Amino acid sequence: MIPLSPLPASLLLLSPIAFLSASSPSASAFTSVRRPSIPSIMSQQSPRTTERQHSLCAVQAGYDRSTERADAFVLPTLQEAFGKELDRYEIIGDKIIQPNAVGMRLRLPDAERGGWPEDVFLKQVLATDYVGARKDWSDLRRTLLYARTELRFYRDILPMMNKKGFHATPKAYYAQYDFDGWIEENEHATRPADEGVEKDNLPDASEKGGWLVLECISADTHMQDSPLSMDRAKQCLEAAAKLHASAWEDGELLRKASDELSRAAFNLQMRNPKELAGIEDAWDTFCSNFKADLEANSLRSDRVQNLGKRLKAVAEQVSREVTPSPDAKYATIIHGDYKAMNVMLGIAISTPTIMIDMASASAGLGMSDVAMHIH
Repeated sequence: MIPLSPLPASLLLLSPIAFLSASSPSASAFTSVRRPSIPSIMSQQSPRTTERQHSLCAVQAGYDRSTERADAFVLPTLQEAFGKELDRYEIIGDKIIQPNAVGMRLRLPDAERGGWPEDVFLKQVLATDYVGARKDWSDLRRTLLYARTELRFYRDILPMMNKKGFHATPKAYYAQYDFDGWIEENEHATRPADEGVEKDNLPDASEKGGWLVLECISADTHMQDSPLSMDRAKQCLEAAAKLHASAWEDGELLRKASDELSRAAFNLQMRNPKELAGIEDAWDTFCSNFKADLEANSLRSDRVQNLGKRLKAVAEQVSREVTPSPDAKYATIIHGDYKAMNVMLGIAISTPTIMIDMASASAGLGMSDVAMHIH
């Protein structure tokens, strides 16, 4: 039986705190469209839906749709992963352009002869894609640190968890990054950004980035869905339980994760401070936009109307309470952003569930993943 961490009262507030991510007008507009997760290469969407999502993602990211320079990194990355004998590839389907990464399904020729997989998924974060799109160094740095966390998770943390029986992620063939001169290797993600840094004065961005080559999950065996049925939610939570069990109160592993990774997506140290500062106005706007729905569901009480104010008052305490130290009781590795679209569900109930997008993986309380998932 897998032990459960206690459910602190503050975890009941995790769902509203997730609202922080939509506290700006642009974020609110963007999250109103269900977008594909990376690596959701098997999504069975109509061309019109896919085109609309990619267009929105490109606008949100400020991504240059000219991909000649981005494609220049693909073959060298594949050769780093599988050897120089691999001399070509084919992009299958559309690229998936998200605010913080670009993903693509790649077919590799002569797989049997070369000893490499027939299909892989490449997730690529190039600094040059985001220098112009991020307002300041703090925002740009946050994007790169999320990428570094996911790459470190696959490279350094997941192998230790695999040895303990956890295999509910895609296999990683290659995970590497280069942020030299931008972010020090020992610079922790929770350290505030140096306000004196001007992003336009940073060293040449042309070679800076992160590259992750993953197992390609087949559309014949897995799918994504939202909202989830009760049975599907149970599948997701069973996968989360396996994740948590593999690192449960493992001090050595948790100290390594705490040193190398970031913090969960809801941790205020990982959020833009403007989100918390603007949460009251954002909540007021939400209540105004959905006034009829709130009234229809008897949710026009003072407590609901004042939720933004109440959240702002306790947010710092909540963030600290759900971020345990590596040696704390009940501490484990968490996904940190465990929503439905970050899970690949087996089409057959018996097929193992796969979790993706590990950019918020961290040491934490397992029940925070549960709260995030069901909110």
